[in-house]
Amino acid sequence: MKRKKRKKRFFKFYILFVLFLVFVFFTMRILKSIPYSKLFPVKFIEIEGVKFTSKKEVLNRIEKGKSIFFYTSGRIKDILKDLKWIKRVRVIFDFPSKVIVRIKEREPCFGFKKNGKIFVFTEDKSIIEYGKEFFPYFENIEEVKEDTKEEIVNFIIFLKNKKEKWYKSIRGIRWDEDEGIILKMRHFLVKWGRPKIDEIEEKFVYLEKVMRHLGKEKKFPKYIDLRFCDKKEVIVKEDRNE
Repeated sequence: MKRKKRKKRFFKFYILFVLFLVFVFFTMRILKSIPYSKLFPVKFIEIEGVKFTSKKEVLNRIEKGKSIFFYTSGRIKDILKDLKWIKRVRVIFDFPSKVIVRIKEREPCFGFKKNGKIFVFTEDKSIIEYGKEFFPYFENIEEVKEDTKEEIVNFIIFLKNKKEKWYKSIRGIRWDEDEGIILKMRHFLVKWGRPKIDEIEEKFVYLEKVMRHLGKEKKFPKYIDLRFCDKKEVIVKEDRNE
């Protein structure tokens, strides 16, 4: 008798387990089909966060009319993967018929020329063809040795993130084996020396002191030489008086 009851319970459990598997199977099929259904068809797509990427170019790649559930962040990023400026994509659903595509672009660092074309080097060390001038412009990057180039790139990225005001004033960058980094500011040159990250803060202290002094004297430098700051020496070549 007990044996029959156990068999009966086992049979019920088995039936329930099979029904559960069937339920899971059909549920998964339904969920997978929803993105390709006409449930909440998208009529409006809004693009946010683009500066270097054309909104029109993005919109041309994203087809309207599909279910709102089709437009996942991963799927949209895959659709836009050949647009080099795009780093991250986040999609927000605005029910019933609108999606907002928020794009995080790569941060440009400096421009340079190669084989007659202009490229931009980004903070995440991607290289993107740009097609027009970008400042700061690295004049002779192709002549710089690879190990030195890495130092210079890290130096420029540091300036961009920590000394934004000065970074925005840089028009050109040049490397000289004797003088190191030469920064072409809007109105004068800065002979920086070797691109050592641990010296940046100290050199900026000297640079800002010199600029305050020149401002009070109403003088304009031709160049400021910071190569010998470790010896407490800053050389200022004055250009003209106001």
